[in-house]
This record gives sequence, structure tokens and C-alpha cells, in this order.
Amino acid sequence: MLKIDKRLNIALEVQRENEPSVYIHAVPVDKMVYEANYRLITRTAITMYGDGMAPGACCRVAMLALRATAKEMDGAGSGDVYRRSAESLIQEIWRLSNVLMPGLKGWETVPFHEAIQNNTLDDEQISEVQNILVYFTVLSWFHRESERKDIYEMLKIFGAQIVSSNVTEYSSSLPISTRPVTTGATAPASSIAH
Repeated sequence: MLKIDKRLNIALEVQRENEPSVYIHAVPVDKMVYEANYRLITRTAITMYGDGMAPGACCRVAMLALRATAKEMDGAGSGDVYRRSAESLIQEIWRLSNVLMPGLKGWETVPFHEAIQNNTLDDEQISEVQNILVYFTVLSWFHRESERKDIYEMLKIFGAQIVSSNVTEYSSSLPISTRPVTTGATAPASSIAH
């Protein structure tokens, strides 16, 4: 009997210099989005693996590979149907991704595209997260469940966890974290070291 597979979500810890870590939580695109983009997703996976890339390398270049594959699929003079599809797919991946940030009252959920605009992450971190999220989307639909388990395990190297919880449940599972509040008051003279 065929087992119905529940697709899991990904959560990434992103460590920032001189700032508390943030967490990215994303869900894979739904079946309808996959079916509209199955050729692009499949070709992207085949292209990366055909170039001899292991999953670790795919995590570094998946968004670039998706765009390059779309450009190649469009070919010379045939329009930009796949390039538009690739950009729509990327926007859907970002829509399904949230950033959990320490706030004044615990973890605050911010849409991924807003976190990019607000410079929550630096350019290198954004690129790393984007490539991992695109690869997660590709592997979620291209690989069979037994294959995904091994790749999910490898993703731990990148600070990723595969979780069944939604963003609210995942946020609740994180240790309480709040952004420090500065009051503007100075420490009493007796507490200043000499």
C-alpha cells in the first residue's frame, strides 16, 4: 500500500556577528505549485547532480542553478517562460519562509522578504539561506522519502533541522529570547570596577 507522505519543514539557525541568532522556518511549496513547475524543479535537480554536485554543493548554488536551468530551458528566441516561472517559484519559496527574531516579548515572526529588506541578515547570509531554501524545495519534490532522509541528515551541517511543526509551534519550542532593552540609565558608582 502506498504511504501518504507528509512533507516536512526546514528550520535554520543563522548566527550573526555581535547579534543574537535568528531562525528561518520554511515549508515546501504545495503540490499545485510543484505540478506547475515540475519540469523546472526536475531539470534543476538533474542539472546539479549531472554536474557531479553532492547535496552539500547543491546547498551553495541551488538558486543560481534554478535560474540557469530556466534560462537554458527557454533557449534562444523562445521567450522567457521558464525564467518567469523560476522567479515566481522563488517568490513563492520566500512567501513560505519566515524569520524568527528576538523581540521585546520573545520571538517575533517576520516574513523572509521583509527581513531581507530590513538588513536583518548580511548579503552572504541571505545568499546562503536562499540557496538552502531553494535546494530544500527541489529535494522535497524530486527525491523519494527514503532518499530525503539521508539528505535531511546532511543538512544539519548547515545548521538546519527538519521539523513537522509550523512556524508558531517551532517558535514556541525555542528558548525564550528577548532583545535587551536599554534604559539610558548609568550604573551606580559603587558598581563600577576600579
